[in-house]
Amino acid sequence: MMPLERKIPMIPGPKDAYNLTRCKVGEKVWATDGPRMDFDPSDPCCRETRFSYEALHDQHLLRFFSKPTYRRCLLRASLITKDMDVKCSLREYNAYRKYLRKIYANRIGKELRKRDRLSVERRALRYAEEQARNKAERSSRFYVNFKWRKKVRVREKDMTIQETLLQRMRTNRQKFINDYKNKINKETARMQKLVDNAKLLTACYARRPHRRARVCCKQYCGYDIYGNPDA
Repeated sequence: MMPLERKIPMIPGPKDAYNLTRCKVGEKVWATDGPRMDFDPSDPCCRETRFSYEALHDQHLLRFFSKPTYRRCLLRASLITKDMDVKCSLREYNAYRKYLRKIYANRIGKELRKRDRLSVERRALRYAEEQARNKAERSSRFYVNFKWRKKVRVREKDMTIQETLLQRMRTNRQKFINDYKNKINKETARMQKLVDNAKLLTACYARRPHRRARVCCKQYCGYDIYGNPDA
């Protein structure tokens, strides 16, 4: 099949050996994606492609040309085929092929631009999803680290409080022990003093001759509690 960018040459042959047609009777030559128009929206001034008005392609005259009488006249004039296709010249057919090539290229370009736009949007979405995932991971790590640091701080604070309490307990215990030892020593010293005084008085009283009055004099104080003379 010959591509659209090449023109069909004139092929010599007998009359009616081949027919060049563009559309059927009552169909517009302009091929557009939207509603049917009498011009190309991409070239409203018809600078690239121009089609002259033809009554056979007017949709309002379809019922008129579809009547058997006029249909036979059109067939005898070799303006249409038996299938109601409108014949055209080689120049018009090549111009129509050029127009179809332009429409095809525009659609391809539109599809490529659409794909490029979708590709850009997909990349943007993937980038946004990746950024959101990284942010979520960073937030999760930050939250975990924050909870861990908070737990460590609480544990360190508890340990500090416990060490402080233990130190206070040890200090109070040592103070209590020292105070108790001092109290015991004082009490022991006082009791020892009382015992020594009692022994001294007993020895002094026992050595008094002739049951003298219970008054210790200096002459009897030269002895210890056991009755031995002091050195």
